Amino acid sequence: VLEDLELLGETGSGYDIQYQVQDMTELGVPQKRERVLLVGLREDIVEQTSWTAERVLDSLPVACEAQTILHGLSGLPRLRRGEGGRVLSKIAQGSKSDYVNEHDLDSGTCLCFNHQAREHPMEKDRILFDEALSPGDTGWDVKYDSDGEYAEYIEYDVGTQDNPRFGDKYRMLEWSEPAPTIVAHLAKDANGYVLPDYYEHAQPNAERVDPERNRGITPREAARLQS
Repeated sequence: VLEDLELLGETGSGYDIQYQVQDMTELGVPQKRERVLLVGLREDIVEQTSWTAERVLDSLPVACEAQTILHGLSGLPRLRRGEGGRVLSKIAQGSKSDYVNEHDLDSGTCLCFNHQAREHPMEKDRILFDEALSPGDTGWDVKYDSDGEYAEYIEYDVGTQDNPRFGDKYRMLEWSEPAPTIVAHLAKDANGYVLPDYYEHAQPNAERVDPERNRGITPREAARLQS
């Protein structure tokens, strides 16, 4: 593929090609995701300037610190299960993070779109969210790294104690960390992205703790984290 790209070019001079695998958290995205970044500059441009494809990649602005879920979801309404909708009026939820302000993620409209929380009607899901999972835990932890009290609720194949697999079928996120890679088929895998109650784990407030906020992320939250 690289050889084919190097042969391209309207001037016949081809392209200077360089690529790298990039952890997007290093570029300030609040999501752990690897992407192949490929840069091509026409050879005549390279000859006329001091820029090369390698220099473009080297000049990417590396973030001083990782952006977290807390940064990414700053300012969004903190929904309980079943709350929200396709279009909502914004309700101020504290100060906005630098991540939100710098990228204008909360400006230009007084509306919030596609922020609909799931109802989670299955009792076993609610039990796992509210009683079995802690931030950072997966289904594997529930089955093998506890006293086994809730193991019966993990019906997916999570492997063995020595050979874990598919542990993220149930996974509770951590407000203080970037999100794991969010899949395109989130509609079927929301239990792998369980957001814990903000007022218990992010900004503790005993008077506002409500397990109904333990729920799968909304489409708007997913978009924020994917950037």
